[in-house]
Amino acid sequence: MRGERRILMVALMLVGAAQAVAVDGSSTSPAPTGAARHLRAAYVASDRKDFSAAEREATAAIDDPAFASLSDGARHAAFALAAQATIETGDFLLAQRYSTLATAMAQQTLDDWRSRMRASMKLEDARDEAICTAAMLRRYGRDSSNVSSGYVRRALVDTTNAEFTDVRYELLNALYDVRWQDGESALTSRYSRDLSRMLLQRNEPAKAEQAAALVGSVYDVVGMRADNRFSALHGKSDIKSDPRNAAQAELEELRRAVAARPRSLEARLQLLVAMLRIRLDAEVLSATRDIDIAASKDGPPAFDDVQRNWGWILNERARALEHMGRYEEAVSELRRGVELAADDQQASLRLNLADLLCKLDRPDEALAAMPADDDAALSPYGQMVWHLERFTIAIERGDYSGAQTALAFLRGRGGRYPSLLQDALVRSGADNDAEQVLISRLSDPEQRTAALIEVQTYSSQNRPPRAVEWHKHAAALPELARVRALIAQIGTIHAYPWLKPYNDD
Repeated sequence: MRGERRILMVALMLVGAAQAVAVDGSSTSPAPTGAARHLRAAYVASDRKDFSAAEREATAAIDDPAFASLSDGARHAAFALAAQATIETGDFLLAQRYSTLATAMAQQTLDDWRSRMRASMKLEDARDEAICTAAMLRRYGRDSSNVSSGYVRRALVDTTNAEFTDVRYELLNALYDVRWQDGESALTSRYSRDLSRMLLQRNEPAKAEQAAALVGSVYDVVGMRADNRFSALHGKSDIKSDPRNAAQAELEELRRAVAARPRSLEARLQLLVAMLRIRLDAEVLSATRDIDIAASKDGPPAFDDVQRNWGWILNERARALEHMGRYEEAVSELRRGVELAADDQQASLRLNLADLLCKLDRPDEALAAMPADDDAALSPYGQMVWHLERFTIAIERGDYSGAQTALAFLRGRGGRYPSLLQDALVRSGADNDAEQVLISRLSDPEQRTAALIEVQTYSSQNRPPRAVEWHKHAAALPELARVRALIAQIGTIHAYPWLKPYNDD
């Protein structure tokens, strides 16, 4: 566990003085309290990786009547160790409790906040995820390496509905105030877009304009153009308002990043994603072929991060092939991506492969490609995607019991990830239910912009047979009378014939 050795040494110094013994064997200080004995035993157990014993002893120290007489440093060390040990033993509710106590003390550390964040993520406590991430950003986030993009993404994804508006606002403000960046401009664009909208609603137009000036990703510019709540920002000179210009500017920025980081596959990956958005499919194939050749050469590796990003490079190549109607080649590249991906990325790539096979009406192959439903790499969002694919497979195989089970899961979590529930309903032809979900999303202040982005008119593209059917149902939703009337009240629909449909991979 990160920081464990340091905490162990501090704790032993804090409680060890109570056990000092003279050379002649006589005690030089009072006998240690029960709390101090338990705490010392907890750290000894932790050091030998016996986390069950560490949890037991740390809990005994905290519950001991003498615990209150320990120094602040010793009590903080006990809470920190108890949190780390209970994470290792899987008692995440206790881990959250102990890490919350640790973070409330003056001695709090970044490791304490990370323990609390890990516990909250395991508990799917979106509110505390946002609180933890904002606190880490405020205290430690000026060095972006201290706060992982995984934490930021997770907190942002998990708080995209109205019940979390307060903590989401604090999180967005923290991201903006420290100018947090992880090297991916799209994430900065997304949180700046949402913050600017919230600031407008709070009648803070000056700061809203400053935040909006950081919005550069093309779909975020589309969203600001589509959502009437951004109308006060339209025409401001420092704010991007033309999606095509934004797409080109984003592309040039990413090309400069590739030139500045020639050994980075991550930089190339971000460029490929941006190229696919504006339908540069042939260029993506050419670029990935060059990457493949460079990565395969004998001698020193051409890139520093092949293991981390190679699977995703092949994923983008497969997407380009799919867009061009070269479906078997796309399947082949995705299979290759699964084989070569890092262990913690295989689940996501397997889901992408299963989705493509479902589009091709090959459910048996899709089922074989699926990761296990309890794969540790699956986030709550990933679990929703898993059940979406499982639902699709069941529908295509005529397994109505399996379909009902998967749909029940999707409905149970549909309030947090409604776009995936909507996708499932579209795929099953349940147009009335899909309409209800879309209306709910358009009516939710936190989900509205994303829903409006989805219903814009985009380029036509090649689609496998089953995906043609899904698209027909999805495209019909914005034309339904109630949906059309609601959109007319809250936003507008524009045509982007040069831009790939949002979330249509």
